[in-house]
Amino acid sequence: MTTVAIDIQKITIDGTRQIVVTDAVLDTETNQFVRAVRFLGEPYDSNGQPTLRLEVQLRSENRSDLNVTVPSSTF
Repeated sequence: MTTVAIDIQKITIDGTRQIVVTDAVLDTETNQFVRAVRFLGEPYDSNGQPTLRLEVQLRSENRSDLNVTVPSSTF
């Protein structure tokens, strides 16, 4: 399997309307846990929903490595 590693990457996404962080679930093919961070935005689809602009998948053999900590308020 080929692995691509980027040490530092900055991406700007204009028109972001929603950010979704999924639960960490077990990928039975790789035996790793995976959590996705999805960025949705313009254009809107025919149902008025923002479209997926970028998805970042985080993987680890340990589920706890994928824990996300955020402040208790919306920011």
